[in-house]
Amino acid sequence: MIPPTSIDGTDITGATIDGTDVQEITVDGDVVFSAGPGLPANTIAQYNALDDGQSTGSITTVPDQFANLDLTGTASLVSSGINGKQSYEFNGTTDEVERNFSTPFTQPFTVIAVGEVKDKNEAYTLFTGFSGRTELFFNAFTDNWSMFAGGAEVKGGPGDTIAVLTAAFDGANSFLRVNGTQVDSGNVGSNDPGGVILGYNKTFNTRYLNGYIGEVLIIDGVPSSQIISDEETRIANAYNITI
Repeated sequence: MIPPTSIDGTDITGATIDGTDVQEITVDGDVVFSAGPGLPANTIAQYNALDDGQSTGSITTVPDQFANLDLTGTASLVSSGINGKQSYEFNGTTDEVERNFSTPFTQPFTVIAVGEVKDKNEAYTLFTGFSGRTELFFNAFTDNWSMFAGGAEVKGGPGDTIAVLTAAFDGANSFLRVNGTQVDSGNVGSNDPGGVILGYNKTFNTRYLNGYIGEVLIIDGVPSSQIISDEETRIANAYNITI
C-alpha cells in the first residue's frame, strides 16, 4: 500500500495523539501515514507558513519551527498564497520581519526557500542578512533570481515569478539553483548574515518584497546534493510546484 499524502485533498503535514507527535501510523501492517525524515543536520532555522499555527491576517511574528529564533515585524499570513497554499504575504512598501541573532551565523550556509513575486517591475528581496548585504532576491533588471554577498551576483533562471530556490553562500564556491536546476555559480563575496531579514533589504533601506514567502530553511554549511534535492522536492510538493 502506498501511504496517502492527503485526505479529501488536504495535504497531511503531521499527526498528533494527545499532543504527542506521531511519526508513523500503520493499519494491519500497512503504513498509512509517515511523518517522513526530519530536517537536515545542521539546520539553523525553519520559517514555514504551512506550519505557522497562527490565525490568518496581519501578524507581527514569524515563528521558527526549529530553534525558536522567531522573526518580528509586520506581514500577513494568508490562506491562499503561493499556488493557493498558506503563505506569508508582504505588501511591497512596509512589511518585513527580522531577527539579529545573538549567536551570529556565518558562511558557508545555505538557504532553501520558496517565494513568489507578484510582478517583475522592481527588484525584490526574499532573504537578506541582518548585518551587511547578504541577499537572495529577484532582480527585475536581469529578469531572474540572484544572490549576492559583497562580491558579484550569481544569477540565472528563466525569470519564474514562483520558484523553489537554493542559494549556497560559500565564497568563491557559491551556487544558485532555481526549481531544482543549478543556474549559476561563482564568487558572491564573503559577507556574513549574522541574522535574518525576510522581505526587505536593510542595506538599501528599500526593495520591499511585493509577494509571498512559503518557507525559508537555513542550514549551516552546504549539504550534500541529495539532501538539497530532497528538501527542494519536499517544498515543491508542498506548494504544488513542478521541479
